[in-house]
Amino acid sequence: DTIIRSEDLKGKVGRFKLYQSIRDGRRWGQGELLPENVNFPKMDVANGVFSPDGSKFFYTQCQPNDAGALICAIFISDFANGEWAKGKKLNEEINLPDYTNTHPAVAEDKKRKSLILYFVSDRPDGEGGRDIWYSEITSKGEYKKPRNIGRKINTVGDEITPFFNPTSFFFSFSSDGHPSMGGYDIFYTSGKMRKWTKPENAGFPINSRVDDMYFVADASEEGGYLVSNRIGTIALKSETCCDDIFRYSWDRGLIPKFAVDKFAYDADDSTMTSLTDYDVRLYQVDQDSSVILIDETHITTEAEYFFTLKQNKNYKIEATKEGYFPNEEWANTLG
Repeated sequence: DTIIRSEDLKGKVGRFKLYQSIRDGRRWGQGELLPENVNFPKMDVANGVFSPDGSKFFYTQCQPNDAGALICAIFISDFANGEWAKGKKLNEEINLPDYTNTHPAVAEDKKRKSLILYFVSDRPDGEGGRDIWYSEITSKGEYKKPRNIGRKINTVGDEITPFFNPTSFFFSFSSDGHPSMGGYDIFYTSGKMRKWTKPENAGFPINSRVDDMYFVADASEEGGYLVSNRIGTIALKSETCCDDIFRYSWDRGLIPKFAVDKFAYDADDSTMTSLTDYDVRLYQVDQDSSVILIDETHITTEAEYFFTLKQNKNYKIEATKEGYFPNEEWANTLG
């Protein structure tokens, strides 16, 4: 495992720089400064995230404007020949001039063979404050016009530090606009682009009475990391003065496990032989009856499809195959 973090180096190389640390067992190695191809001299550099295949690194570079406000832009570096190439600034549709554009998060849309870049911006036509936006990156590397991800997530306050888990379509972010325990709280939802389930507060002990941000989950979702200035940080001025990285993990014995494991067959086939070459989609049905796609798969030669489910949710499963009428079933994990 490798963790990328930013550190305040005011008066040395710039205000913020990105470091990497490699974990060996339960111990982390000494942080090492990323090369100047990423950590441009005399720039604030932070908020790094890898593409799902690890070949691209998105991050931000920031500078104060004439009014003293920090304006950030999103850059990308490609990994080639054993090193990270010099970072390139994304186009002006992503980095709208005179507005801050920061906190990138990247998801993959395998069906469309594209990437989805989520990011935070205070640009016009949002819901208020800083909003989360997205842009689809085509297979040719072209960035489509950014769109606001919508009012289910964005509020009149600030929404920041998005994270997308590609194995579960789990999307988290921090907000001071949704009802919270204090400061920025971490929320989670499922979906993609503009279609999301109703956000839920992650609750205590993930959230505290102060700021909780930069939530990321391991692929298994049994643990991960977050940044907080809660009591227990390394205090330089006061007990909640400073942000630290925290590790969290769930008690495996207390995590309910739900899944659906089935196969599709021709209703006229008495042998119920499993079909192949068909698509299956998993939808979550919210209390307001909205139906949100949260996972999908294409069955080729394997006999069954498998989806992991969350507790206290309603689901719709839809199967489609050329030459057949679509069919759907319902499932829930209530109680």
